[in-house]
Amino acid sequence: MFPPSRREEPMRRLNILPQELRDPGAPAQPDQAPSAPEPPTVPGITPLLQMTVDLEAITPIVGGGAETRVPDAVEPVRVPSIRGALRDWWRAVGPETAAGEVYENEKSLWGGAGGDEDDGGDTATHSARASRVRLSVVRVDNRGKDRPAGHYDAKRNGRLSTLPDWRFGRQNNVGYALFPLQRDQDERRAAERRSGELNTPDVREKLRFTLRIEVVSYPEDREEESARREDGPHQASAKPGSERWLVETAIPRLLAALRAWILFGGLGARTTRGFGSLRAHTLDVDRTRTRPDVLERIDPWLREALSGKRFRYPASRADRREVRAFFDWSAGLPGMGASSRTSASPASSVRPWPSLSGATLVLGPPSRSDPVGALRAILGLLWEFRQGPGTGRKRPAHGNQPGRSYWPEPDAMKTAWEANTGNDWNQDLARSRDKGHPKAQDTRAVPRAAFGMPLNVSFHYQHRFDQGADGSIVPPDGKGGTLERFRSPVRLGVLPCSDGAYIPFALVLTVERPDPVIKQGNRAVGAKLLAPGGVAAQPPIRGHLARAGGDAVLAWVRYLEQQGYQAVSLLGKGGKR
Repeated sequence: MFPPSRREEPMRRLNILPQELRDPGAPAQPDQAPSAPEPPTVPGITPLLQMTVDLEAITPIVGGGAETRVPDAVEPVRVPSIRGALRDWWRAVGPETAAGEVYENEKSLWGGAGGDEDDGGDTATHSARASRVRLSVVRVDNRGKDRPAGHYDAKRNGRLSTLPDWRFGRQNNVGYALFPLQRDQDERRAAERRSGELNTPDVREKLRFTLRIEVVSYPEDREEESARREDGPHQASAKPGSERWLVETAIPRLLAALRAWILFGGLGARTTRGFGSLRAHTLDVDRTRTRPDVLERIDPWLREALSGKRFRYPASRADRREVRAFFDWSAGLPGMGASSRTSASPASSVRPWPSLSGATLVLGPPSRSDPVGALRAILGLLWEFRQGPGTGRKRPAHGNQPGRSYWPEPDAMKTAWEANTGNDWNQDLARSRDKGHPKAQDTRAVPRAAFGMPLNVSFHYQHRFDQGADGSIVPPDGKGGTLERFRSPVRLGVLPCSDGAYIPFALVLTVERPDPVIKQGNRAVGAKLLAPGGVAAQPPIRGHLARAGGDAVLAWVRYLEQQGYQAVSLLGKGGKR
């Protein structure tokens, strides 16, 4: 970690240090930060768009600082994190199907480093390119409050509880998603020796700030466009990187990404599980730094906010057609019918990166005036489906000891153990004295990995023949090795409504889902993501999987519909279902 002086210096240059750090003798003003200076006018660099949006976090923010899972006391809103999120959503709203094309287009707007790259045996040299997007925090209207997400209670014997008492809900909803904030055994034992009291790390609530977004063009962007016009007639589509491309294609797509981030994304960590969800309040465009032809191409939702100065959200009881129209993220977005260079068939339209084209949105019953309550509701249903007693696993016979999972992953881990060791699980089991130990079914199906990897699996029976079956389910790298992470295609969140209610939602993005690899120690075997017919699963999970073609995510969507949720298909102009 940087010493305080090095951490504070960038904030001094941006003029968004807390008051007590800018002037220690002045009284603190925790709810108001000064406005950031206007972007400087640089010769040759032409502003195309400058807008500000007023944003508020409606669910707690996990982490969000330079230190993992810890709110930043100096910089309440980190611009690099927002830039990374907007780039992710920029990919998600785009039409490209080839990785090389999305890389080229992304670099043309967001910038990138130069260097040599191996392109099918030929080495190509790419020049560095500055980002045409400038992001800054104009002001922080409310820095929010940092409070522990949970507290560890002391038992009669002086030991602290293994799991915290979560302030926002129970272990089977909010606590299920906040597991990274749990303290490990060493931390709990140290607290017992020290004071007997222990909290989880803090989360931040009620943060509100104003974000400035500016898009500029450089002289080379205009020179490239002029050269194309001199070489021949006006082209039907502009070349990526040209000023015309920035105006006609890149900026509308950037604003669609902004809309998607506001609706489906958030701030900090655990945004895929609904933490850090956002509400947009007002929008303002600096018309002196925005070209008129850019204003004509602004996303309809943003344009409406510009006219009325406030964003319109649907009512909690809106009908299905109104909700679908509200989430029509591709409205007015150019090039969504097909990629500018590739024509993908429906079978090949699923990308290696998450996409909104063809995604499914599932909306739950509204929660009155309580965004955290809405989040608890959908997190509880995810926990219930994956590991809830009676649904995802067997009910405990006594105490709080978890029952056996109804999912096939335990059997897949045992099957992998047999492949790795040459032993027979059931024969070893027959020779053991533990008659209550479950027999293994031969399977490689690990459907829960579709919710994200790594997926760690461990067994409670610690016999010699099942200790080795502990392991993790990880994504392949396509080259015979493995990757550390496959990000979940499921995004949970909370939608604020015009009548003050909040709707929980689950967004299922389309993405290629590779068959995983089971790793046990230094050994690895291939596995299968689908479980057709619910193979090796136990009722009721077997039935849920069988009706969904073995797809665990689709099975969960249908489970939500059984609980009164409504699914809305977000086809977009480039998606098919």
